[in-house]
Parts: sequence; structure tokens; C-alpha cells
Amino acid sequence: MPWVSDRNENGLPELIIWDSFPLHEEALMAEFGIIAWVYEADLKGQFRINWQLSREIASAYRKPVEETNDRIHNMRKDFARHIEEFASRKCQIR
Repeated sequence: MPWVSDRNENGLPELIIWDSFPLHEEALMAEFGIIAWVYEADLKGQFRINWQLSREIASAYRKPVEETNDRIHNMRKDFARHIEEFASRKCQIR
């Protein structure tokens, strides 16, 4: 998992911070999703989050996986939905 990458191919690297999150309060390790926080440096040298690039990992969760069952398929859909909601600022914290 890269920490620095030119995700938007503009010639400038972005900083990528990886994190994980549970699908529910009593989640097992297999029920944790991964999210990538993608930051870009502005002209002042300050890092700002790029929400569009941070949402890209959700599309990876939507891609089919060989030899999967309905439970895993549904978890992957839930991971993608949670990432998109958070990056779109539509999530709620309990």
C-alpha cells in the first residue's frame, strides 16, 4: 500500500494515510474495511484532503471478487457505501 503516489497524475505526489474501520460495534477483524485518506499539498505547503481521490477505494470494494459468498459480497458493498457516505460528508457518528 503506497504512502506517496501521484493518484491524479498531475505531476505532484499525494500523501496517502491508510486507516481501517469496523462495519459495526462488535466487528470481527474480517469485518473491518480499509480507507485511504488522500492529501494534496497546496501552494502554501499545507495539506488538504482530496475527497474525490479518497473515495476511489470504494470502487475497489464494488469490484467482484472470485470465489466469494453472499456474506463477503454484502460486506464489500457495505464498506463501499460507508466510505462514499463519509467522503461525501453524509455519515453519522453514534
